[in-house]
Amino acid sequence: RYVEFSQLLADDKIQEQRILITVDPLTGILNRYAYEKALSRVHSDKEDFVVFSIDINGLKRTNDSKGHQAGDELICGAANVISGVFNRYGSSYRTGGDEFIALSNVDPEKIPEILAELERRVKAWRGKEVEEMSLSAGAASRKEFPDATIDELVATADQRMYKIKSEYYIAHGIDRRRR
Repeated sequence: RYVEFSQLLADDKIQEQRILITVDPLTGILNRYAYEKALSRVHSDKEDFVVFSIDINGLKRTNDSKGHQAGDELICGAANVISGVFNRYGSSYRTGGDEFIALSNVDPEKIPEILAELERRVKAWRGKEVEEMSLSAGAASRKEFPDATIDELVATADQRMYKIKSEYYIAHGIDRRRR
């Protein structure tokens, strides 16, 4: 009985360690380490493989004007919205401060519908310290780029996201280069 119990404790410790190294402690979603592990195991050769790159607009501005607690609320809110949209198709990851990636298996024809759902959820979100959220998102699919490596798909999704982000800042008259 003692051996069984001690083995259970050891198994619990291993599971606890797995969680600690793969889950972002602030948001509770998978982290960059989990993302990099997933990239090595993902089957990206199927036409329904889609990479989404998502970034929070205005996080620095929120941190500077309302404090880091408000910025953390925004990051956590974004993680909740992103995982709520993308986790039914795959997994979402916080890969940097305000950067997220979703690796999905979904019909590429549904990308506009998924991005519209993301936008609806973003518009509906309200925090206690932050009134609203804005995200920029880009996507790249295996169907669209059949010969691309997974790294090239991620880079394309990033480029598309940054184009949307740039358009957001231009539309809102925000000069990101000013310090």
